[in-house]
This record gives sequence, C-alpha cells and structure tokens, in this order.
Amino acid sequence: MKKLLLILLCLPMIGFGQSKGIMINQIIENTKKDIKLPYKSDYTLWYDVVNENNESIVFLHLCSEKDFENLGMTKSRLISENKSFGKFVGSNNITVVTRYSNYDYLLIKEIKISPNDWDN
Repeated sequence: MKKLLLILLCLPMIGFGQSKGIMINQIIENTKKDIKLPYKSDYTLWYDVVNENNESIVFLHLCSEKDFENLGMTKSRLISENKSFGKFVGSNNITVVTRYSNYDYLLIKEIKISPNDWDN
C-alpha cells in the first residue's frame, strides 16, 4: 500500500473540474504507468486497480487467509497510511475499495472507504 504514495506524483497531471469517472480512469492509468502490476509485497500480490461504476477506485489483491491475518489490514490503517491520497479522493467524492481475495479469487475481505471517512 505504500506504493499508493507514488500515485501522488501523478495528481498534478489530473485536471480539476473533470467528471469523477475521468478522474478515476486517470488515477488508474497513472498508477499502472508508475507501478508495474502485479506487485508482490510480503503478504499480498497487488494485481490490478479498476474503475467501478465511475464511483470507486478498486485495488485488487491476492493472498492467503493466513497472510491476510498477518498483514493486519484494517480500514483505519488504510486511512492512516494514505492521508494525502485520501484527501484528494475524498475531496473529489471518490470511494476507495480494497479487495483481498484468495488465489482462487474468492473474497476474503473488502475494505470500503467512503469520501467522508478520510475526514476522521
């Protein structure tokens, strides 16, 4: 998730006043340029980032259930580790979803951060 900070380098290229869907698509495009996916960390394989219904940016990870437990990822941790990114997406009314699935693509956990959650 620390790689999200690289996204911040791309934010100046994103024009303000654009539709939410266009903004999400630009974040995704710039993320995929800056970070070679799939990206393997200690506990997860970050394999994609997608636009969901022009409302949400969705980060997709694969891991075992044991590795997810070891990772200890929670909503509050995601918020605290990504404050700058959160300020941008929150102010643009973009929901951030992080999905952790096992290697058979069965959902282990979904963490959804609404725009207002970044204010807390």
